[in-house]
Amino acid sequence: MAELDLGRVKRNVGKMLTQGAPEEEIDAYIADEGTTIDAVKAFKAPPANQSLGDQVKEAATGFGYGANIGMDAILNAMAAPVRVPINMASSALGYGDVIPELEAARKFNTVEPKTELGRVSQAVGEVAGGSVVPYGVAVKTGQVMGKAAPKITLRCFHQPGHQIFRHSADRSILIDFGVD
Repeated sequence: MAELDLGRVKRNVGKMLTQGAPEEEIDAYIADEGTTIDAVKAFKAPPANQSLGDQVKEAATGFGYGANIGMDAILNAMAAPVRVPINMASSALGYGDVIPELEAARKFNTVEPKTELGRVSQAVGEVAGGSVVPYGVAVKTGQVMGKAAPKITLRCFHQPGHQIFRHSADRSILIDFGVD
């Protein structure tokens, strides 16, 4: 007797669903294959073997996708104290939201990450993207304020027990301070 291929059964059930097959027909197919609906639902396909190049591409795609989401999120958070009350007032008057959420970076997102590696990279990208704007403001403040700002920046980004890097406003380089 041939070994049951739950992946094939699950794919076929998916095709049947998209074609609008009745539930009784799907149940009969699953029974004919010698399995149960619970087994088909619980089946998770093993990850596909990807080449290193495909893995790097998926990680970069996920990171970029997440970074765009993070940048828009931090910009929207900064604008919320103005946008939210205005939108609430305009909605109360029947006009709806007059100031939409910013989607400056998200508009470049075209392909969502498809693998677990891509989704993890997306999460890292969201954090990195959300950090870009505040860090950029701190660096720009350092360039405007002169030599006092790097000390402020160092204190803002310092975490005990972690390696510290400080942006030099004078030379635009990173200086490694070592580990505490």
